[in-house]
Amino acid sequence: MAFCTNCGTELVDDAMFCYKCGAKAISNVVSPLKIQTPKIQTIKNITQAGTKTLIDLTCDKCGANLRVTSDREFLFCEFCGKKVWVTENNVVTIHRIEDIAGIKRAEIEKEIRIKELETKKQKDDNKTMVASLFYGLLTLIVMLVLGVFIQIFAMF
Repeated sequence: MAFCTNCGTELVDDAMFCYKCGAKAISNVVSPLKIQTPKIQTIKNITQAGTKTLIDLTCDKCGANLRVTSDREFLFCEFCGKKVWVTENNVVTIHRIEDIAGIKRAEIEKEIRIKELETKKQKDDNKTMVASLFYGLLTLIVMLVLGVFIQIFAMF
């Protein structure tokens, strides 16, 4: 990945301009195979409550495919440097950004919690077993001591 020398934004390898500030990228060449003119569609719903979406745009000047988050009003084309506004006329498709890391983190936290509960249950079961063994041994000792006292008093 390349980075903008003006603002430090991470750029795609073949970007000629920064999409945030419009600065010209150094030593990058446009690949004509990557520039395609997609069909233009109308936006149905750019933002959804509590979610962030990605929007695919097409550059009016060079026809390049561009991608921007729905919270942005505009971006600069990475290939020709033209300022592209996010409007219903130039939106191609909308993608929902899935937080894979957040999903994995929640799954791991769930597994950890299950293990903690299983460990706690095992410890409780072990305590119950130890208490049962202790009371069983205590009962056996009391019975033996009583048996010895009974035999001693029986001799007299």
